Amino acid sequence: MSPVVLGLDISWTSTGVAVADGAPMTGYPEVSRIRTAPSKFRGVHDRLEFIIRAILNRVDDTQPDLICVEGLLTQSAQSLATQGGIFYCVTHELWRAKWPMAVIGPPTLKAFATGKGTAGKPQMMVAAAMRLGRADINDDECDALWLVAAGLQHLGRPLVKMPQAQIDRLYGLNKKQQPVIYWPKLRPTPSVSGSLQ
Repeated sequence: MSPVVLGLDISWTSTGVAVADGAPMTGYPEVSRIRTAPSKFRGVHDRLEFIIRAILNRVDDTQPDLICVEGLLTQSAQSLATQGGIFYCVTHELWRAKWPMAVIGPPTLKAFATGKGTAGKPQMMVAAAMRLGRADINDDECDALWLVAAGLQHLGRPLVKMPQAQIDRLYGLNKKQQPVIYWPKLRPTPSVSGSLQ
């Protein structure tokens, strides 16, 4: 049975979600968004609860062998505080439910997708169109799709053949000589049912 990988680009307004099983005929990735404009909610906690539950429902529906989440990019203290809040709320729930999860930093994901760690959103989308055949997606879905591609690459079931130099970026070291990605060991898939009760 082919491994299922779920990609999550977590956001307050539009969370990108992608899933694929890596099988030759059935592994074409599905992409979608969880839209959460602030005007639809009574307050920040109502909105946060909706996002977490929507993501956990996707996880429960797909039963992934591996979840790849885009990490934080510290552009400013304010953006880190707001984006970090939802990032850690979601990833804590996934951790608590013992889902195998890899956090992939934006520069590493960009380098894997385009060969350049400073690539912008347009370059990521061009790479998705050219390499993955998906020109019909937005930037949130694009990031989620590349997260799935990275996860399947790691599991030995690549969506497409990638240049070795770009694959190697998934196994590089940071300035502290630590792995840029801590890839988890796969284990029997748990259920998130009952989380947030």
